[in-house]
Amino acid sequence: MELLEQLSRQKVMNRETLQNFYQDFMQMLYAQMNEEGRALGSIYATSEAMELYQSATRSVRQMQDLIHYTMGRLEEDREPEEMLRDILTVTPERVVEAAKTVRLDTVYFLTGKEEGDNG
Repeated sequence: MELLEQLSRQKVMNRETLQNFYQDFMQMLYAQMNEEGRALGSIYATSEAMELYQSATRSVRQMQDLIHYTMGRLEEDREPEEMLRDILTVTPERVVEAAKTVRLDTVYFLTGKEEGDNG
């Protein structure tokens, strides 16, 4: 979450940056869970968890909530530092392999005005 906070403090966080951060986080998480033979649904099994999952790109705070919740769920089985280290050391090759096993079931479109957009 340090990178997320740093981007926010530097005022370089916008909708696109937050969406990219979310996608990168989820790709790393998918890759790690796939390697362990675990389903992502085991983390986001409740309606409250799904709401966190689906709304994470609405604000930096909601993205932080998703990360905190996710890491908390993962620490039930492993030490948080170990899991975070594993997620942060995911290679592009592992992400590609995991992506081959994922099937898109929902597409979300973000709408609204960017900061400074007068149209």
